[in-house]
This record gives sequence, C-alpha cells and structure tokens, in this order.
Amino acid sequence: MNHNFQIHFQLQELDKIVPWGDENHLSLHWYGLTDGLLWITAGNHTVYEYSQDAINFWNDDIKYNNYQISRFLQDFSATFPFICESVPKNIYDNIENFVPFTDKWKLLHEDLPDDVFDTWYFDEAYYPLIEWFYQQNSFDSGHLTGGPQIGAFRCGDMIKFWWDNHERTLKNGKNIWTAPKGCYEMQYADFIAEVQRFYTSFFQAMDVQVQNAVDKNWGNIQLDKPQLVKEHQTRKEGFQQKIQSLSNPPAFPRDWNQISALWKNCLDDLKKI
Repeated sequence: MNHNFQIHFQLQELDKIVPWGDENHLSLHWYGLTDGLLWITAGNHTVYEYSQDAINFWNDDIKYNNYQISRFLQDFSATFPFICESVPKNIYDNIENFVPFTDKWKLLHEDLPDDVFDTWYFDEAYYPLIEWFYQQNSFDSGHLTGGPQIGAFRCGDMIKFWWDNHERTLKNGKNIWTAPKGCYEMQYADFIAEVQRFYTSFFQAMDVQVQNAVDKNWGNIQLDKPQLVKEHQTRKEGFQQKIQSLSNPPAFPRDWNQISALWKNCLDDLKKI
C-alpha cells in the first residue's frame, strides 16, 4: 500500500455532536452522526488542511475539514464509476494543465455574446470535455468555504489524485488551505487499496458510533434508533458497491476520440495567441 496517499478522519465525540433543528424540535440521524474531521495526505501535501492564515482570519483553531464525513464519502464515491475508465495518455499527461489551459482558452472567446458563448461552450461543442473533467471525475467540495475541486484520473496502472482551489482565497488574499493546488501520482492498485482501507476504518468507527447512539438516552432529541441501524447497514453496503466499481469495466464508456479532438482544438487555439 502507498502510505504517501492516505485518507484520514476523526469522528466527533457523541456528546459533542450538535443536533439539528431548533430547541423545540431537535433531532439526529446517521448523517449527523458522521460529524468529524477529514484530511488527505498526498505526498508532501495535505489536502483539506486549513492554513494558519485561515485559522487566524476566522479566529478558529480547527485545523482540518470539519463537516459530516458522509458528504465526502458521497461526493468521492460518485466519481468511482468514471475513475475506473482509463484516460488516453495524451490527456493524462496534461491533467495538471487542464484547468489553466482551458481557462486561457475561455479568455479567447470572452468577447462573444453571452448567449452564443453559453450555448456553444456549455450546451454543445465542448460540453463532453467539461463534463468528463468537472462533473464525472471530480467534485467541487462546494459545502465548504473555498472548498477545493478534487478529482482522480486513471491511465492504465497509474492514477493521478488532483486538487485545485488556488483562485479561492480569504478576503485578505491569503490562501485558505496549506495546499491550494497539486497532483499526486500513484499505482491504481494502491489507490483502490487505500480507498478500501479508509472505508473499512470509517465504518468500523461508525459501528461503534451507531451502537453508542442506540444505547444513549437522548432526552428531548429525536432519534429513530431502528431507522438508524437500518440506514447504517444500507450505507455500508452502498459504499462498498461503489468501491467495487473501481475494479469493474466502466458503466458509461466515453467517446475518447471526441474528447481528445476537443482537447486538441483547445490547444490549437492557444497556439494562436
């Protein structure tokens, strides 16, 4: 296993989890019980680690992504049926350049009328290129202030874990995260092994969290304990199925000839600058 890529978490103590609703209608559920810290080490970088500037700016000592960990599980695992498909080598070699190159390309067409630009770029010609990169192989962490775009892109036996939020800064212009952008390459088998290890570790911790929640007297806080146990099992099985998709053939094979041609068009346009 590649120990330079690891997904870390720490569940919040049960008594410190804030219930949902107002004081007259407080409730908790499985999702709420996944509250905790999350961070990812990728080589020499740590993704989801707040910079000291951010900690000082917000006057908060929380160091890592502090949210319901289930949200990350949902977003990340939604990319697995797409990550399993190998990317052509010419595109894979440019994963780190995809955002800056396409951003430059969009500037070439910024003088077009908005309706023409939107129709041409978002709805028709270049949509497959954008859909693949931004909507299928990556997710935007939009629930976090300045959350990074995170994705993974496979080519044969290798995979690149990529993240970027360098344009999202504090009001004072300082970076929110210690690693604003980066890309870490590893063996695809090591990536799957780490995802499985994280899943196993997380659900072992949630086994305990759920059992403690069932045993606890919550007073005026509503918690449907039979539903909690049922949902826990359903979530566990659902996420495991998503992990298995990493080793399966792609469910939705892409037209790589089309995507490669669109990428080439972008690069050819940039050469004209």
